[in-house]
Amino acid sequence: MEDDVPPQPANRRLSMLAVLGLTGAGDNDWARLRGLQYSGLSALTFFRTYIHAIMGLFTVQIYSSSISLIWLAFWWVALVLLQIRGVRFDRTLADAEYRKLSRKEFYGQALTPLLSGVLWAVPILVFAPYGSLPDLMTLLVVVATLAAASIYFYAAAPLGIFVFTLTVGVAAVTHLALQGLWTVALAGTFYGISCLFGTIEVARTYLTARIAESSVAEKEQVVSLLLREFEENEADWLWEVDTARRLRGVSPRFAYALGCPQAEAERRPLLELIAGDTWESGKFPTSLHDLAERLKHCENFSNLLVHVTIRGEKRWWELSGTPMRDDQNRFVGFRGVGSDVTEARASSEKIAYLARYDTLTSLPNRLQLTEALGDALVFAEQWRTRCALLMVDLDRFKAVNDSAWPYGR
Repeated sequence: MEDDVPPQPANRRLSMLAVLGLTGAGDNDWARLRGLQYSGLSALTFFRTYIHAIMGLFTVQIYSSSISLIWLAFWWVALVLLQIRGVRFDRTLADAEYRKLSRKEFYGQALTPLLSGVLWAVPILVFAPYGSLPDLMTLLVVVATLAAASIYFYAAAPLGIFVFTLTVGVAAVTHLALQGLWTVALAGTFYGISCLFGTIEVARTYLTARIAESSVAEKEQVVSLLLREFEENEADWLWEVDTARRLRGVSPRFAYALGCPQAEAERRPLLELIAGDTWESGKFPTSLHDLAERLKHCENFSNLLVHVTIRGEKRWWELSGTPMRDDQNRFVGFRGVGSDVTEARASSEKIAYLARYDTLTSLPNRLQLTEALGDALVFAEQWRTRCALLMVDLDRFKAVNDSAWPYGR
């Protein structure tokens, strides 16, 4: 019974057993790695059938003069039918990345290359003794080509490549040794060992890349979920425009802030929707001009207060935005976050007014007088001019103010 082992860190080198799928790691980790490998087989399986069929025809042509065509045809048909079985099986693994791959499927996939190795051992061990030495050398070139092509084009299934290469390699070296071709047998042994190690290294590189891609995809999904949760649980909303400053990917919350359905807002210019009646006249508020300039010059902006008009109602938005660029550093639009701060701004303005004006008379209070006097003194000192303070004394005004204050409040 296997123990569950946590996945290896991304910066650790995958072992040979992990690459081949023979590691004793826990089921979850094993299924994840195999799913990352085998999900790409469906796009390559036809190529395997094609190359085996073509190389099989070459083999038939090589031994057509020394072996009965019936046996050659029987061998070639068996080879093609086996590859067709492999095509059908591999296509069932197209979604392996998103589900738990079973060990039965894992070994079922390896069965096709194993039997392919057995079938390719037949010409080496059975057909070759009836042919000439050049025929044998040509056959070995065909088999070597199959092994090399499998390594470079079928790295998603390293166990299958491994057993295929091992099977045909043992058959080739055995036949060469029986024929007394020791030098060629030794060269074939080194070639087979190189192919086996090459299978591991190429498959390790492929699997490492697939793990990295999967990690990036998972991070993107997490970010998407966080953004969706942000929009659902917060008052803020996300916005995005293309290079022509037209809205795209309008969320329900943003559409609600715009006061129109999502379909109506999609592909519409952002400034047109938030300018209201001023769009036709072109007499925008200063804050809208500022927003337009930043969008035009692809500048970052943060917490920019914009005076907008939504369905004829004056509102205040706080927008932040960042220009987006593709892999070639080309500008592709803006993305940002925004919120309606109308109520907060109104409260802030009311607080500022109450801090500087008397609530009974609506006249400037001592704080505003002090600020105005300070500004006047600074101006006079900067421009070497003068300023004056005029004081008016109203008799018994304090008594009137004190008696009326509770009612005025």
